[in-house]
Amino acid sequence: MREGFVSGNSEYIYPLFSEGYKWMIDQMHKRLSNKPNSSSYPIWAWYQFENSKKKIPDLRYKIAGERGEEFVLLEINKDDTEVLLSDFDLWHFPLSYQSYIGDSEQDTLLFEQELTNLGFDSKLNNELPPFYANKIINSWNKIFDLNYEEPYFTYPKDQKSIQATFWELNLSEVASVRHFISK
Repeated sequence: MREGFVSGNSEYIYPLFSEGYKWMIDQMHKRLSNKPNSSSYPIWAWYQFENSKKKIPDLRYKIAGERGEEFVLLEINKDDTEVLLSDFDLWHFPLSYQSYIGDSEQDTLLFEQELTNLGFDSKLNNELPPFYANKIINSWNKIFDLNYEEPYFTYPKDQKSIQATFWELNLSEVASVRHFISK
C-alpha cells in the first residue's frame, strides 16, 4: 500500500524449486513485453482456478495455509501483454526440473525407454547428454499451449487450472479485496 505496487521476492521460494523458478523467469523474459530489472521474481495468480466454470477459488474449502490463518483474495485486472498464462498441472514438470512432456503417452514412454537403454534416468540431471537434456527442457514449452490436451498429461482447456505470472501488481490494477480465514 505504501509503495503502490507489489513485486515478487526470491526469499519466499522453496529452495528445491529454485531451478524451476529460474526457468519460468527466463520464459517470462522471452515472452512478455514488459521487462523488469534482472532481480525481479514472478507474482503468481489464478486465471482459471479449477476450470472455465470455477475461475475463482471457492473460499468455503481449504485452498491455502493452515486452518484459521488469515488470507486476502484479490481480483485484479492486468493487461494481457503483461501476463504469461500456463497450465498449472504441467507447470510441475519444470517446477521440479525433471521430466519430459511428450506429444503423447507413447512418445513419452519411447523417450524414457531410450534413456533407460542408454543407461540414464528419465529425469533431467547433469549426466544426461545435452541432446536429451535439451529435449526435456524444450518439451516444457507445452505448458504455455493451453490447447495442448494429451490425456496422459493434462485436460482440455476448459477443464484446466490455468495460472498467471507477471512481474508487478500495481494498486490501480486491484479491482476488489476479500479477507478470509482458511478452513
